This record gives sequence, C-alpha cells and structure tokens, in this order.
Amino acid sequence: MHKTFDFKKYVEYKVYSVTTIKNGYGFRDEVIGQLHTGIYIVYGKIRVEEFMIFWLEDIMRPRITDDTYTTYKSAIKNYIVPQIGKMYMSTLNQGYIRKLYNAVAEKYESVAKNVRTIMKTSLEYAFNKNVLATNLAKGINLPKKNDKDMLKSLDLPDIHFHQLRNTYATILLKNSFNSKGVSHLLGHKDQEYVKDISIYEITDFPNHPFKVKMDDKMLETIESVRNHGVLVPALVREKPTGGYEMISGHRRKMASELAGFENMPCIVRNLSDDEAVIVMVDSNLQREEILPSEKAFAYKMKLEAMKRQGQRTDLTSSPLATKLKGKRSDELLGEQVGESKDQIRRYIRLTYLIPEILEMVDDKKISMRPAVELSYLPKEEQEILYDTMESEACTPSHAQAIKIRKFSAEGRLNEDVLLSIMAEEKPNQVEQWKIPKNRLKKYFPSGTSQQKMEETIIKALELYRKREKSRER
Repeated sequence: MHKTFDFKKYVEYKVYSVTTIKNGYGFRDEVIGQLHTGIYIVYGKIRVEEFMIFWLEDIMRPRITDDTYTTYKSAIKNYIVPQIGKMYMSTLNQGYIRKLYNAVAEKYESVAKNVRTIMKTSLEYAFNKNVLATNLAKGINLPKKNDKDMLKSLDLPDIHFHQLRNTYATILLKNSFNSKGVSHLLGHKDQEYVKDISIYEITDFPNHPFKVKMDDKMLETIESVRNHGVLVPALVREKPTGGYEMISGHRRKMASELAGFENMPCIVRNLSDDEAVIVMVDSNLQREEILPSEKAFAYKMKLEAMKRQGQRTDLTSSPLATKLKGKRSDELLGEQVGESKDQIRRYIRLTYLIPEILEMVDDKKISMRPAVELSYLPKEEQEILYDTMESEACTPSHAQAIKIRKFSAEGRLNEDVLLSIMAEEKPNQVEQWKIPKNRLKKYFPSGTSQQKMEETIIKALELYRKREKSRER
C-alpha cells in the first residue's frame, strides 16, 4: 500500500475556504497551506515524494498501461525520490530539477528521458491544480553529450575491408552507412542482412499469439538492455507499404523501448507470409514458459500456414486424407514440438473459447480436458456459463463439462440447467456459502470484481465483530 493523503484537502480549497478565523487568529486546523497573492496556493507541507506517489497511484495509474506504470514507479523510487523526494513542493525550483537531470543522465541516459517525462507531466498537473505557480520542469532539457563522449559511446572496433565480406551481417556502424546497400554491393541481394532499425518503424506481428508481459524476466531484460544493449538481434521482414514487421523479438523491442533506446539491431530476412508465420511460431516455442492460450493460437497459425503451403490438414477433426510423406501435418507438428497429434488438436480447440474462459485456463482454474469440452458451446452459452462460474465461484469438472456439452448439443442448455449441473458435488469439494450476485450489486460500483467484493465483505464483517466485542465489554 502506498502512503496516501487527502489531496482535495490541499488543492480544492478556494480563498473563501481559508478565511474562517479560529480563536481570532489562525486558519482552520485542517487547512495546510500558505496563501500567495490570492491567485495560487503554494503548500509548504507537501513533500515532493508525497506528491509524486499520489500523482502516480491515484492520477496516472488508471490511465496508463501496466508497463508504463512499472517504468514510472521505478524511476520515481530509484532516481527522483533519492534526489529531491524530501524537499517541500514550495522550495522546489528549476535549479534542483537541472541537478536531478544531470545526476541521472550522467549514469543512465535512457532513465533520464523517463525522469524528464515524469517531471514535466506531474508538475503540469501540480500547476493545473494550483499546487505550484508554474510548471518548473518546462523548458529544462537533459544535458547534451559532447562529440568526444558520443564517439566513446560508439565503441567501434578497427575494421579491415577483407573482414567486411565475411562479417557484414554483424557489423553495424551506428547508421554511418546503410547495411542493406553494403549487402547488395557484396553480392548478397535477396539474402538477410543486419542493421539498426528504429523501434517505431517495427510493427508487431499480426495476431501475435505470444503475450509480452511485464514480469520479473522482463525487468531483467530491461536492465540487461540498459547496461549492454540488445545482444541478439531481432528478426524482421520488410513490409510492402514501408517499415518492418517483427517476426521474433517482441520482448526485446519492449525492453529497448522501456530502457530508453530508440533503435535496436535486427536481422532483415525476405520471408513470405506463411514462412513468416512458421518462423515466428518456431522461434517463440523455444521459451521455457508458454501459456495454453499461446500454444493454442500458435499451433493453429502454423497448421494453417502448412495447409496453405500444400501440407493440408483439418484443424479440429481427423480426416483420413491430407497426408504428406505418409504423415499428417498435425503429426509432423507434434513431432517438432513434442506433442501428440491429439494434444495438438486439443490445444487448437481452446481457440474457440471466449477470452474470459480462456484466461481461466491460463490461470489454471480450468483444466485442459474440461476446457476442450466447453469449447464446443456457442459463444452465447459460454458467456452464460462464465457468469454462472463467477456468481457460484466454481468451475466444472471434466464429467460436468461433458454433461454441459451434451445438453448444449441437444438444445436443452439454459441457465437453470447450468446451475443444476454446477451444483453437483465434486470430489474433495470445499463447502461454500453462496450469495446471489444480484443481491450484492447495489452495494458495489458497476464492474467491481468478485474478489474485490469478497475482500470488502470480509473487512465489513471484521469491523462488525470488533464493534460487537466492544459492546460486550
């Protein structure tokens, strides 16, 4: 939990709010502030750290992505607070902000860019809310590197021409020349080449099935990129409309962006659409941890690409035709990834689940076998099932899922039938108290999750028990 304070107490009071006299002398006790010129109020009791945490948690967090939030939080905690966090907002000036920028940029240029963005945005909010008379961060730029420092940062080795032909794919002269042009001169037209590319010119692979999450591994990758750069080039292909399409390296691209880099080394390879799909899937399946949903869409995309390449297959059933060299394409894929053809088909069935139920599979709330059975339900019935699982706080077993699918196929599945099936006791089922969701809706804002409702109810019951005990005394 972050330290919070009633910000309205500081910024929403107008001049008339602080004119009430207490004992003939002071302002009201709850008003902390100093009135200046009757136009704006500078509050001497607000520290920079206190303001920054409020701005990040209460103002920005609902409006920014989790990735941006993590980046901002790290910059505030590790760089802004140690430098100016203990200062009062009323004593902050541009000199201190320049000192902050210089200190951070001296060590981490990429972090300094994030710090500058945070300072400009947060102090603009402070200005708009009358906490400050002006945005002190406006017009203050990061310190510029001189030419000598720039040359040092390139760290270019001595290069001889006789070495260039053999190593052209790994030599990047920091945009001093076009790597593609060199590859053409050296007789490598139509082959892959390596160059530094702006991350803003690279679009994600269409319908990329693998999630790029802000987890501990991503934080490690960001730190590695910040300290050493991208060590393994990403794989991209040129787009007919200009720019590049990412094949492999989505995590490295995000890490580069969050580390403050605008360019990253990439292998540019000439690939057809189907070749791109197969390479994209194969390269990402090498990861240690892969979610069921990621495997599901990846297997489906690859098999569809194999079908278009002439390796025909039916993605969700088992026809006897469609063979290649005596083997079905799902068998070939199974051999490549270490799965049976039946397991490949089970994964692909998951792509027919609505996102909410598929997420429950990823979260290990629903096992594979029941999920496959539920995938045969029409989306409308899946939505009813999901609402039932949420309200009843339970998930179907494999046997229950088979029964649900059977009722659906017969056209007899409805909410009452679902409730009846889900109410059947399962082995080792923990006894639960159930309250219909519609009885609780009026006590909670729209969109409140079941977990949040449970936590609020438990807290309310704890307060009730404390009050009852105090009465008994």
